[in-house]
Order: sequence, then structure tokens, then C-alpha cells
Amino acid sequence: MIRPATAVDAPGIGDIRNTAIRDTTVSLISGYARTAGSHALIGVVAGENTAGLAVHTALGFVPRGTLPAVGRKCGRWLDAVFMQKQL
Repeated sequence: MIRPATAVDAPGIGDIRNTAIRDTTVSLISGYARTAGSHALIGVVAGENTAGLAVHTALGFVPRGTLPAVGRKCGRWLDAVFMQKQL
């Protein structure tokens, strides 16, 4: 049986300055996903967002692949970095 991954839309999770709140939020999301039978969490971060990539890494996410130039912001093309956290 293949266990699903859970994609959670949590925009700005990297902008939360209070690490206790951020860590608690991700812990709650992880617990919910685990209870729902998910095997992993998937995060997608803009490649130029070094702070977001660092936060996801600190939270246990691992980069799994990059899709080059798939999003636009302010007239520029951005890469999408897919990150995964095993539950």
C-alpha cells in the first residue's frame, strides 16, 4: 500500500520570527498528517528564498528536486524547490 504525502498551504511559515510558535505550528501539522495516515509532508519554496529554505531545513525537510523557472513574481521567473519531511 502506498501511503500518501500531505501538502499543506502554510504561506509565510518562514516569516514567523518566534521559533517556538513556528515549531509548534509545524509539529501540529505533522501530527495531524501522521494521524490522517500520511507518510511525508511536502513543501515548495521559491529557490531564491534562502531564509525559507533554511527554515524548512531546520524543521527537518530535505530538498528533493528543483523545477526551474516555473513561477513568476515581480516580472521574474522563479525556481520551485520541493522539500520533503518524512513522518
